[in-house]
Order: sequence, then structure tokens, then C-alpha cells
Amino acid sequence: AGIGNRAYALVIDYIFLGLILIVFLVGALIFNSVLLETIANLVGSTNGLELWSIAVQVLIGFFIYVGYFVFFETVWSGQTPGKRYVKIRVIRDDGRPVRLQQSTLRALLRPFDELFFIGVFLIVFNQREKRLGDLVAGTLVIQEEQTVKAAAFKVSTSAKSLAKKLLT
Repeated sequence: AGIGNRAYALVIDYIFLGLILIVFLVGALIFNSVLLETIANLVGSTNGLELWSIAVQVLIGFFIYVGYFVFFETVWSGQTPGKRYVKIRVIRDDGRPVRLQQSTLRALLRPFDELFFIGVFLIVFNQREKRLGDLVAGTLVIQEEQTVKAAAFKVSTSAKSLAKKLLT
């Protein structure tokens, strides 16, 4: 699959992922305000609990970010919602379906691919259009085959006879 299809799929995935993260952040803000207020009322001070709470929430956010791609690529045979919509899929270099290990490697290296557009440069300048995550995980993003329905044309008898004359 080319860079255009991959970028289109990623935009769709980031819309879904953004909505998931917004729900998480709203929940985290509510949790923080209730928890920290309760602890402050009981103990009198939170003594750095805010920093621990933020650190845990950043970790959970990272797991959501990585987990989104790992979950969908593993469960949906190499597709995320964006990839499914664009009709592209991740497979292993040998053509077998992607597994948990490959999806995890790809997802963990995604931030490096996005940093300074390293993934874009690698896709453009690599013959097999692989980003860093694909190179390390041994995967390839392919375009799904699309079945084309055969057209059922009615051919008149005069056209059939003309075809027979032309063939002889």
C-alpha cells in the first residue's frame, strides 16, 4: 500500500483514537479532582500525589495509544478501523497474518516513525514502502484485493452473428 492509503487510514485511526483519549482524559480529570479533594480533606495534604497521578495517567494514555493499534491489528487480521475502511492490511513478510508480536513491535515504534516524519521518509525511499516499525517487525502493508463483479451484458443476435463473421 502506498503512502496515500496509509496516511488516509492513519487519519481515520487518529480520529477514533482521539475520541477514546478524550473520554479517558475527561474521566481522569474527574477522578483526579474527586480523589485529590477526598485525600486533602482526610489527610490535610496530598504530598506529591498529584505527580504520581499524572505519571500513572500518562502511562495509561500511552498504553491506550499503543494498545489501539495492537488490539485491532491482532484481532482484525492486520487491520485497524482506518485500514479496514481504506482496504489495506498488515501482513508478515512471508505473507502470513500478523500476530501479537509483530503488531506490538509496530505500535511501539510508531512514535519514532512519527518523530520528524522518519516513517514517511522510509516509506518513500524504501522499495517495499516500509516504515521503521515494518522493518523491525518484518511486516508489510498491502492493498486488499477487491473483487470486481462481472458485468452481465445482453448481446443481441445480430451482434453475435457479426462476431462469428469477424472471427472466420
